[in-house]
Amino acid sequence: MDIELLKKYYNYPVNLFDNTDSTNAYALKLIKEGAEHGTIVAAESQTQGRGRMGRKFYSPRGGLYMSLVLDFPPERAGELTTLCAVATANSVKKLYNIDCSIKWVNDLLLYGKKFCGILCEGIPQLRKSVAGIGINIGENEFPADINAVSLNIPKEHQQKERLCADIALNIINNIPLMPKHMEEYRKKLSTLEQKIYFTYKGTAMHGIAKDVDDTGALLVETSSGIIRLFSGEVSVKTEP
Repeated sequence: MDIELLKKYYNYPVNLFDNTDSTNAYALKLIKEGAEHGTIVAAESQTQGRGRMGRKFYSPRGGLYMSLVLDFPPERAGELTTLCAVATANSVKKLYNIDCSIKWVNDLLLYGKKFCGILCEGIPQLRKSVAGIGINIGENEFPADINAVSLNIPKEHQQKERLCADIALNIINNIPLMPKHMEEYRKKLSTLEQKIYFTYKGTAMHGIAKDVDDTGALLVETSSGIIRLFSGEVSVKTEP
């Protein structure tokens, strides 16, 4: 990526790396040092990319890994995650004319496989959040044990600087309009009306995903009634 080109598209502070351990970790460090709203940390690859619930996020060269510093309360991470998903999906459609779906709560899918993951976290005392977004763009192959796919955009057409800036601006500009984005989030959500399996309060359960409320919680119909699942508590699967 070209930092000067990125700055042409994006009028906020930018930190660009060829390789880093984790853009989210670096952005959290910058928050402690006083980073302003809109600051971006982006990298071509990560050595210690992180996903939800402590999982590793495979981050090979050829992707776009970005973290956005926001004046946004971390306790509303579920809402921010849904906004990031919609913003990223819209930017991918705009730049590459590719339609994708969303798997609750933080994955973007192409052909039923994940090409983008989102991790929102922050520092509650400072009332700041980091929106981390990792996108498989390039012509990459993935290990057999990773159910992932790439957008497979040739290098000369990737426009990573435009994509990075467009996603960030989509998020920043739509925060004041929340939860307006939830209508689009629900339309793109592949999880609804699917039978899902999850662990709730230590018990393995299953049910039908019926809706997502404006906080990002998934409403699941079970034999014992409707259960609200929060993104920070559970992981859902479509098979046991």
